Amino acid sequence: MLTQNNATRMSLFSPRMDYNKSFHTTVLSVLLLLIASSVRIPIGVVPVTLQTFVVFLLGLTLDKYSAINTGIAFVSIKLVTLPFLFCPSFGYIIGMGFTIPIMYYVRQITRSSILNCLIGYCVTNSFGAIWLFYFLSNWKMVWLYGLEPFVLVEIFKATIAIYTSKHLEQRINNSALL
Repeated sequence: MLTQNNATRMSLFSPRMDYNKSFHTTVLSVLLLLIASSVRIPIGVVPVTLQTFVVFLLGLTLDKYSAINTGIAFVSIKLVTLPFLFCPSFGYIIGMGFTIPIMYYVRQITRSSILNCLIGYCVTNSFGAIWLFYFLSNWKMVWLYGLEPFVLVEIFKATIAIYTSKHLEQRINNSALL
């Protein structure tokens, strides 16, 4: 039986436990994004990486604070460690930082993972296309080099992320029952 003292003690530590969980989740998410960014397949002006797969997966699974903190931390690390201001793919990095928390909020409104990934794709690529236009000065070139080659690849990544997020959710729910 809980006494008033024990109940007060538990309520004082609960936010701390949530903070610790969110902190650890954020650190692991940022590390996953950084590892995914190092896997590159150069196919043109903007390389194919695993980052968008991880962004979709995180957007479909993270809690509010982890999503926001992961986006901020990822973009901050990229700004500090790499000369991305002079890179055509810089806009995509900024877009990914916004996409993860936006996907969290979309997930609260709709339970459609497909719609969520579509919105995430649009956010990331909007930032990316605008920044790429700065380098190419031609919207047709932006489409040809920065968007069109990736459409099918992004659909594939989103499909795998949706499947993976559903599988993770099932495993978490099954382990919570034990």
